[in-house]
Amino acid sequence: MTKSFIALVILASLCALTAVAAPPSRQDALAAIATLETDLLSESAIHAARVVNQFAQQSDEVTFTVGRETAPWVLEKRMHNERDDALYAMLLSVYLAGNAKTQLESGKAEDDPYSGWLAVIRAYRLIQTKRTIVIPSIEALAAMEDKGTLQQHAEEVKAANKQPAPPPTSPADHKNSF
Repeated sequence: MTKSFIALVILASLCALTAVAAPPSRQDALAAIATLETDLLSESAIHAARVVNQFAQQSDEVTFTVGRETAPWVLEKRMHNERDDALYAMLLSVYLAGNAKTQLESGKAEDDPYSGWLAVIRAYRLIQTKRTIVIPSIEALAAMEDKGTLQQHAEEVKAANKQPAPPPTSPADHKNSF
């Protein structure tokens, strides 16, 4: 699985804020995904993002490849401040939510960057109605979607990321650990 250090830090930070012994259930995850889809700019979205992140990390029902190819905005060169860091982390949670929703609805734990990107583009456009921000990598994804090439790009990214995973050596080697 491709992993980025920054994505790891962001996800670890969000997950650490939620000290829940058991992983969220499928129903909890779907409810959190719905909150991110319908109420992204609310306080409840913060809790929903934590639930989605924890579910993504701990559930065997979903699988993800998180890295430069799938979440390029995380690694994009930018000014770092608390407000932007929170926004970029939320967009990563939205990516995981969009990706996970398709997997949960299909019953197949198969990475779906296209659905994740569509969710990110929608969330980004919503955020832009409240705040002036331009994130070049998300603009590039939106331009591909406008041209009708984003889904093909997602298939290419999936194919490039399909590498046999090394066998687990301990319980800590969970398939969704970031």
